[in-house]
Amino acid sequence: MSESLASSDLPVLKVLLVDDQPFNLQIAQRVVAKTSALVQTAEGGLAAIELARKTSFDLILMDIQMPDLDGFTASKEIRSFDAKVQIYIMSGDVPTEEILNSEAVNGYIMKPLRPQALLSLLTDISSK
Repeated sequence: MSESLASSDLPVLKVLLVDDQPFNLQIAQRVVAKTSALVQTAEGGLAAIELARKTSFDLILMDIQMPDLDGFTASKEIRSFDAKVQIYIMSGDVPTEEILNSEAVNGYIMKPLRPQALLSLLTDISSK
């Protein structure tokens, strides 16, 4: 796979990265910057909900554990007003069956983030 996924054949994705740890946001932003995606960040579940109400995103990468509102609860709230957005939980642990079987999320990505896995996800979503 090339260093950059920017391609006129793929639509530009609008991505929201949600994590309460600035370092994790920086890592994810560096990976996503290798694509033509437009990226916004939020440092918690409440901020993510607020941004998702104002902007239509193609993909939300949501940390599962945040102090203000956990990522699963935030995902369920976002799903209540946006059925189309792809929401992927980011976690260092394997998500529970409740999360994996929930209609609120489309999948999960293990932390620490692996650049190749994230790039593959972005490619998959942009080609749909």
